[in-house]
Amino acid sequence: MTLVDAQVKISEGNEKQLKWLFEKIDADGSGDIDINEMKSAMTDDEIRREMGVPKEKAETVFEEMANKETTQILWPDFLKYFSTKQDLATLM
Repeated sequence: MTLVDAQVKISEGNEKQLKWLFEKIDADGSGDIDINEMKSAMTDDEIRREMGVPKEKAETVFEEMANKETTQILWPDFLKYFSTKQDLATLM
């Protein structure tokens, strides 16, 4: 999958694909993603390609997605982040 493909899927609101990605990053199955899970996910080429996010941007993206009241990313935050992100290339 190319970055363009990822952008199209996300812009079309492909919730099923995003849910798959969220669950893949949520390694412990807790229903949320912490910074360690995000960093670990960034070492997985498939996940990085799906997200369209380079390794070095993991913390930045995590901070943008995370609920400001917690240190985790919840599914609604993840979905909102990717469904409102117009141009993932700005992350690159």
